[in-house]
Amino acid sequence: MFEVFAVGDLGQDRDKFIWKHNKKVGEGNWFWGFKAGKRLYSFDLGMQLYEDAYWTYFKNNMPLLKKVISHSEVFVLKSRDIESGLDYRQQQERESHYEDIAVRRCLRRFGVWFKGDKLLKIGSSKLNSQIVKFHLPHLMYKMEDSSVYSWLTNHRVVIIADTTEDQYKLSKVLIR
Repeated sequence: MFEVFAVGDLGQDRDKFIWKHNKKVGEGNWFWGFKAGKRLYSFDLGMQLYEDAYWTYFKNNMPLLKKVISHSEVFVLKSRDIESGLDYRQQQERESHYEDIAVRRCLRRFGVWFKGDKLLKIGSSKLNSQIVKFHLPHLMYKMEDSSVYSWLTNHRVVIIADTTEDQYKLSKVLIR
């Protein structure tokens, strides 16, 4: 049977965590995912929900969207974050930085892009993941706040499926 366990904010220990699990069960035998209630969501769908929260936030706050566009780019930790582009799996630093990727992907969905000449650091702005509200509160655990940061840290899981049978079983229940 496959195994599922919660993984909170790993901070700078992300790469160590990945290395440990690759060594323990083998690369390709464990997966990031999200869990809400009894449902398991793929990493891609969980991150799409994360991004949709930003999209909803912008849709309800167009002046903020215009302010973001007035910059040259966004980043969370270091300006090197920009190299991740639109890919959540491309993490340039020891800590994950999903907010900047979500913002870029939202701009693309709105059909706009950056026009300015100054970088915008997300952590000190209204785009911080602890400020942006998750748009589907019925998927959130009741005891948590309703931010997208909370969605990420309280619902992210690791799924270990290290046999072909387990991976098949997982494919039957995973919402993609």
